[in-house]
Amino acid sequence: MDWLLDTVHAGMGAMRMLAIGDADWLTSNMRLPQAQRKARQTRVMRQARPVWSDGVRLGAQVGVVCAVSYPDTRYYGDPDNTAETATALYGAGVALGAAPPIPRVFAFILDPEQCAGHTHVMRLLCFAMPQGVDVVARVVGCAPDV
Repeated sequence: MDWLLDTVHAGMGAMRMLAIGDADWLTSNMRLPQAQRKARQTRVMRQARPVWSDGVRLGAQVGVVCAVSYPDTRYYGDPDNTAETATALYGAGVALGAAPPIPRVFAFILDPEQCAGHTHVMRLLCFAMPQGVDVVARVVGCAPDV
């Protein structure tokens, strides 16, 4: 995974972080009408615009690791259930031209850091992908590092 660290340190990646309050948090487990789901995503996109405004442009081949923290570290949530919220956070970057509309990789992990009550923190590690890299093979150690 040296290529990932090298990519980020070389300025070809970015960390995007947003604390999202309960009123805007959205998971696939919530039984909300479609209009409410869309409204929450829209509010997250508005909140996320400033975190994408540093001028970094990620290029056409991007990977994303989304770390999700919860107010209670004893809760082992399903971070991939937050895909609608993560899509809104990433979508702000797409709308600003900072990120491509379709990343090559989008993975979720639990963030071990506890966040404040009634909020969730999402951290997106966005990185430029080397051409021809099979990320899954690299992560599981089936291919040599570039």
